[in-house]
Amino acid sequence: MKIRYFIVLVLVIILGFSIYLLISFKNKNNSLINKYNEINDIVKQNEIDKEEFISKTQELEKLKESKRDQVLKYEEVEKWNQEIIEYLD
Repeated sequence: MKIRYFIVLVLVIILGFSIYLLISFKNKNNSLINKYNEINDIVKQNEIDKEEFISKTQELEKLKESKRDQVLKYEEVEKWNQEIIEYLD
């Protein structure tokens, strides 16, 4: 009779521990899923930002190409300004 109670007690303890592990794993799984979703959203946003950066860079290059003579004049004036600053120092 005592052995039967002992076996039932051991089985109840194992059942309780199993339920505890199940709940713990479920909570951990939910937190990992949330972290994965957050990281996935960040990656998607970075890809969008990368595409936008590339398009803006291409647009800038096209603009530089179309305004090449103005850019060259600006660079030449910038060079003169540097020479004048060096001369004055």
